[in-house]
Amino acid sequence: MTTMTSSPDKAQVTVPPPLFFLVPFGVGVAVQFTAPLPFLPTGWLQLALGLPIVGLGLVALLWAVKTLTGAGTDLMFTKATTAVLRQGPYRFSRNPLYLGVSVVYIGAGIAVNSVWPLALFPVAVLLALFRAIRVEERYLETKFGQPYRDYKSAVRRWL
Repeated sequence: MTTMTSSPDKAQVTVPPPLFFLVPFGVGVAVQFTAPLPFLPTGWLQLALGLPIVGLGLVALLWAVKTLTGAGTDLMFTKATTAVLRQGPYRFSRNPLYLGVSVVYIGAGIAVNSVWPLALFPVAVLLALFRAIRVEERYLETKFGQPYRDYKSAVRRWL
């Protein structure tokens, strides 16, 4: 873990990142009510497939949050980042929170048995990538310099 606590700065992310996923998912569910487009037989199969995937995503999210808070780094996008983490899920992904939310999104799309939220998933990922992840990466590179560049070259953005 590389630490720097003297700067009160923050990444210039202007929208709460969960909204990049919640809005497309909500739009997809709303469209499902007006133009239903299931892809599985209605019933238990959608839940049997979707809920374990949601659970996996939640475990990934909780692991990432526990790692962040355990290192004394704030989860809020409105706060300064105080450390480059290299432990926990951050050994495998530079963005385990976004990865966990993505897995939850896919599992929930399966659980509600609708093509619409799943069709909008790429929109969610692109919004997160261009409006949050890349902004955060520029901020971290400016703030932490070579330690972050070393981390970035050693750990993939997603997996």
